[in-house]
Amino acid sequence: MSDRAPSILPEQFGALRGLRILSTGTKITQPYAAHLAADFGAEVIQVEAPGAGDPWRREEYTWKTRTGGQVNAHWVHDRRNAFYITLDLAKPEGREVFLNDLIPQCDIWMENSKPGTYPAWGITDAAVLAQNPRIIITHVSPFGQTGDPDYLQRSSSSLVNLAFGGLMYTTGQPDATPVAAPVHGGDKIVALYAFWSSLAAYIWAQQTGKGQVIDIAEFECINKITSGTMPMWFVDGAIRERTGNKAGQFQPYDTFMATDGWVFIAAISVPIFRRTLTLLGLDPNDERLSGAFSNPNSPVGLEFDGVLRKWVGQRTVAEVVRTLNEATIPCGPVNDPKQAAQDPHFVERKIHEEWDDEQVGKVKGVRPVPWFSKTPGKIWRGSVGVGHDNDTVYTRLVGLSAAKLKELRTKKVI
Repeated sequence: MSDRAPSILPEQFGALRGLRILSTGTKITQPYAAHLAADFGAEVIQVEAPGAGDPWRREEYTWKTRTGGQVNAHWVHDRRNAFYITLDLAKPEGREVFLNDLIPQCDIWMENSKPGTYPAWGITDAAVLAQNPRIIITHVSPFGQTGDPDYLQRSSSSLVNLAFGGLMYTTGQPDATPVAAPVHGGDKIVALYAFWSSLAAYIWAQQTGKGQVIDIAEFECINKITSGTMPMWFVDGAIRERTGNKAGQFQPYDTFMATDGWVFIAAISVPIFRRTLTLLGLDPNDERLSGAFSNPNSPVGLEFDGVLRKWVGQRTVAEVVRTLNEATIPCGPVNDPKQAAQDPHFVERKIHEEWDDEQVGKVKGVRPVPWFSKTPGKIWRGSVGVGHDNDTVYTRLVGLSAAKLKELRTKKVI
């Protein structure tokens, strides 16, 4: 784009340098996809409503900000490295700035809303592509942009999507309540789909000069990761039921309680199972015991499980993990945050990094992952307040005058 403004990032870094993303979503899913790109050098501009901004800033576990407000700990961790502006897209002046000034400067526009929200404001896919034929438009919504009309305007949430998409049915203990993925797991699964699909379309646009529209239905992403459960139904009429942490078809594959915490043991093959028998002082060549591997719920399978649980229950987590790994039996501790922070492997790989957050000061969390040998990610800034970058973006990126900015502020467009 010949009139594209230079990057406003203070430093170019990462594999996504040169990529500019406009993000107008709220809450978690779609903005998290943009955050993933920002960690690796993409120039991300996040739009919020004027005034209070995204309500997600002040929900769940919060800290006091330097200015006396509240900010969500998840926000501080997941919303770093981006530029934050305000814009009321429902107002004609906001639509004009969005279409005429912001869209031509960007490679990808991501949003999450119910179908019809943006067209009602005069922001259609056709209008966006007319302003920038190379742009990638990524729509994220619970049920997609098309389909059964009864579903498209339904309200939803991450847990509703996990339930509707079929994943929740498979998680939890047998004959117990289905369990949700914790810490916004469903949102972040969908965010990964939004991230990779937007980049895939961007690569194609770079090759062809043609933009396109991506329709991400959150429930579809969830249904996709249920893997073989759908073919099992379509081919055999079989439904995968909940098995808790157990595999169901072999053992040991479960959580076990030690004297001071939990461990997970995964004997995923017959040779590993035999090594487990040897470790427990049992005969690995005993034909009766060999049936315990593939029949966890049989009498001999339950007998073996009881022996293993008793053995683990007499030892510390560290002792169990060390002993099993020395016998090449996969086993690891079930870490809480304190244990993860202190674990020598976490420490050696420097997975946790400290940075300065504009709102709350020094914080420490997970660095950009994974490692890149040539183009690593970095944390160049923490999260910022509502509208923090209005002047920078609207003047340096799109070239609005001081008088125009004053007018937009007076009209509460920004």
